[in-house]
Amino acid sequence: MTESVSFGSIKATLARGDLDTAEVQISALVESTPSPEILHLAALIDGTRGRYGAAAERLQRAVAAEPFRAAWQCDLGASLLSAQAPEAAASAFEAALSLNPQLARAWRGLAHALSACGRSRESFAAMRQSLSLDPASAAAHRFFAAVHRADQEFDLARRHEAEVLRANPKDFACRARIALDCWLADDLAGALHHSNLVVSAHASTPDFHGVFLYLLLFDPAQTGASLRTAHEEWARRFAPAPAPFVFAGTADPGRRLRIGYLSAEFFGGPPVFFLAPLLAGHDRQQVEIFLYHASSRQDEHTEWFRAQACHWRECHSLSDAELLDLIRHDQIDILIDPSGYSANHRLSVFALRAAPLQIVYPSYPCTRGLACFDFILTDQWATPTGTESQYAEIPVRLPSGYLSYLPPPDAPPVAPLPALGNGFPTFGMFQRRTKLNNAVFDALAEILRQCPGGQLLIQHDDPTLDDPGSSSRHNLIREFLLRGIPESRVRYCGARPRAALMALMAETDVILDTFPFAGQTTTCESLWMGVPVVTLAGDTHPSRVGASLLASAGLSACVAHSPAEYVAIAQRLAADLPSLASLRRELRDRLVASGFVNSGRLAHETETALRQIWRQFCSQQTGKI
Repeated sequence: MTESVSFGSIKATLARGDLDTAEVQISALVESTPSPEILHLAALIDGTRGRYGAAAERLQRAVAAEPFRAAWQCDLGASLLSAQAPEAAASAFEAALSLNPQLARAWRGLAHALSACGRSRESFAAMRQSLSLDPASAAAHRFFAAVHRADQEFDLARRHEAEVLRANPKDFACRARIALDCWLADDLAGALHHSNLVVSAHASTPDFHGVFLYLLLFDPAQTGASLRTAHEEWARRFAPAPAPFVFAGTADPGRRLRIGYLSAEFFGGPPVFFLAPLLAGHDRQQVEIFLYHASSRQDEHTEWFRAQACHWRECHSLSDAELLDLIRHDQIDILIDPSGYSANHRLSVFALRAAPLQIVYPSYPCTRGLACFDFILTDQWATPTGTESQYAEIPVRLPSGYLSYLPPPDAPPVAPLPALGNGFPTFGMFQRRTKLNNAVFDALAEILRQCPGGQLLIQHDDPTLDDPGSSSRHNLIREFLLRGIPESRVRYCGARPRAALMALMAETDVILDTFPFAGQTTTCESLWMGVPVVTLAGDTHPSRVGASLLASAGLSACVAHSPAEYVAIAQRLAADLPSLASLRRELRDRLVASGFVNSGRLAHETETALRQIWRQFCSQQTGKI
């Protein structure tokens, strides 16, 4: 058999996808007749096998023998880049371009090599040259999308991803990235559209499907029933079948309970303000607290959470089976999920039935949709009578509300009512842009129309909102102009540190909540600054969180049940400045007196509910004997 025939035979074998046979054939030829062509082909097989160092060594030999092959220089650069040798890779790609400056692949490889060397400006220029030579290059568009995403230029990122998708409409990983870019660019409609297509095609990962569920909480078209259906679909697709569970504990209704909290959120953020009052208030004589931390992320708040635990378990590196074994070994009586579908959740462990009783604490304000959860802790305002069918869990209503708030220590003092000095009321809106839908804009505009001298202050976490020329601000201005509200009546503020944000809240007289996804942290911060909040309770749990907070704070009069009532309540508050000023002075004391602010109330009511649930379980166990 001649070398040329053998070479062609090997290529034919590769074309059939028989890599194993081709590798055996090429190995013999490398030993007997290591021509440049044979070395090149052997290197390509090495690269396919992940042997990048060996591939680079053989390519270097091939290139040394025939240095004028630009494509081979590109292959060498790719192997060196995969072998974590970016500087050598850049030299190889530059050699290829010296032979053929029109080789788009070489420009792309050079861009990646330069980026790995930290030469971002040169990398960007190289990739732009690649794209000019090959405008349809998916690799180039993905590169630019990643660069723009890193710079938080999400509109530009999704434009490049759209080019990738145009060439391959079934690239669902690309469509998922577009959905996330839309979300980060405050385009809820685009995020819902693309994520729904990914989910409907059964092309989503469990984590991305969870993101989709979170997006649905913002969607005005959803109902309590549709949200439950959507969450149950996640369970059908991704929840593992439960392992056999045999209760090995003691069914004593009065003994100290072993309570576990499994969460990936034991660090700074909303859990500090809402989960902290519950954990700090637990009666350690009645309950033994186990905290299972499912995230590698830690900060100064993590140490506080650790101090609240009778037993702290770091479990982010454990597999589901290992974590299941740990929780069962700890003989947890009641395992609580406070995180829902947030990042790094371990709902799959709950699905395996890690504890005899499993309960939802709705920091994630919705049903989980999993049959493995027995109960959801809620209240009469978030889950009024008649809404039980919206939950896969049995609602357990805490009498004073299921949320309590821990104010930050650096919160500013309460300031005098701004309207008394300004001569006009200032309404505030402190929610992310994706919560501001058409119905919310209509209500805000109507409030300003009915209060001709009033002003509106809008703040959210987009740092560009402070820039008069930013697209974020122009988009908001356009929404109000379409509704007849001139730019002069709305003030815009971007991201602020928490203390500065709360000081900004103090510059308003009445704060307006979003719907159907109500605020939680912002509502509590507003109330702590003495500013009443107007909320609209709707058909879903996330739309009723504001009603729950206001009712437990003694401000049920601020809860509307229609857009017209929402507008009317805002007008009534703004029209009675003496009452508004009096409320502002008294509100912090009232919050403390009501138990709304960090107290033992929530922990006591939660423990009472858990004890009752445990008694029922013990009774059932006794009945089995």
